[in-house]
Amino acid sequence: MSETTVKYVHRICPCSPCDVEGIQSWLEDMAAEGLLLVEDGVFCGVFSFERKTPRKVKYRLDVAQKRKPGFLDSGDELTDEEMELYRSMGWESLLRYGDFRVYRSTERNAPELNTESETHAITIGLLKKKHRGALWNSVLTAMIFLLFSNGVLRYPYREAATIGLLFTAGVYGVIVLAWIECLVRLFRFRRYEKRLLDGDALNRRVEWRKTALCSYCARALPFLLSFGVIFGLLSALSHAGTEVSHEEYAGKINFATVADVFPGGTVTHDNVFLDYGTVNAWSTAIADNYEWNESSYVTTADGEQYYCILRLEYHETAAEWIARGLEQNYYDYDANRYHGKDFEDFEVPDLGVDSVRAYYSYGIFYVLMREGSRVVHAVVTIDGPSEANEWHLWAQAMAQKLRD
Repeated sequence: MSETTVKYVHRICPCSPCDVEGIQSWLEDMAAEGLLLVEDGVFCGVFSFERKTPRKVKYRLDVAQKRKPGFLDSGDELTDEEMELYRSMGWESLLRYGDFRVYRSTERNAPELNTESETHAITIGLLKKKHRGALWNSVLTAMIFLLFSNGVLRYPYREAATIGLLFTAGVYGVIVLAWIECLVRLFRFRRYEKRLLDGDALNRRVEWRKTALCSYCARALPFLLSFGVIFGLLSALSHAGTEVSHEEYAGKINFATVADVFPGGTVTHDNVFLDYGTVNAWSTAIADNYEWNESSYVTTADGEQYYCILRLEYHETAAEWIARGLEQNYYDYDANRYHGKDFEDFEVPDLGVDSVRAYYSYGIFYVLMREGSRVVHAVVTIDGPSEANEWHLWAQAMAQKLRD
């Protein structure tokens, strides 16, 4: 093939961005196959090559020099004097890849870029410190979100049950993957530094194919985790806003409503708020979920008048340990709302279920109940002749439902 007919090919780098020895060996093997790296020919780990006559070429990775970036400046460009120095030594600078610049030489007797192990160890040691700092920063960031967020990091059972397991696993996976990546780079640079301080040079040739599969899998993981997060959000959006009226709902109701509290009474729905009088039902991988909203006036058979508000979230989870975690997430969320202000627990009678709690949280009265793998979290207001919130009436009816 004539070299005037240039064809470009693209290859995903099969080595980790911190695998200096593997990347150098891979690029040299590509040159032996007639694929020469293009200047500035890398994007998101994909390298661009010109197809030319196979030849023996040396590639070296050297730590990119840190400079103060200016306008439209990447911050690691070589000066003209440095470029000329490398050319005089038989090397050309091609591109920046991660923490390194990639150099190429077609001269057999070109001197090595790093001939002093101690000096090379210093630059590698700087990378080690950089990624150690990045690891601590990522851990600190996750801790801040854990302390102050009201979402998946702090209440994973609730998010997994209602939004989806893929979304929750994806978020945690992204965080853990970032930690693992920092650790891998940190330990690799630490190993390089130790070898150089012991007077050994980095290997010029290694068998990069042995670790290629692991590298490809590591590159695929962020895409898979991102897919899980996006799919989970889309699934959540698909059931958001799908409420139907109580009259339209044709499914089975396994929780107590106002009608169950006052059997034989006359229930007149008020539904003064936009979403009152609605029910929403959806499923995720670990739970069947229901949201019930009701505002009603009740006249009992004895002629007593009650005004009831019931907003509940009911979950039938896949396992009891999930239900226990979900119950605790609900309680912690309510207790921590507005930094725990105006929170008060109430004594609850024995209702014959595994767990029941009643409490005020910022002026709202909640009942939280669990039996086996089922959990109900409800806002309950029952105003009657006693002029007190007789929430226990609904709690007794709900406990009966859970026991049945």
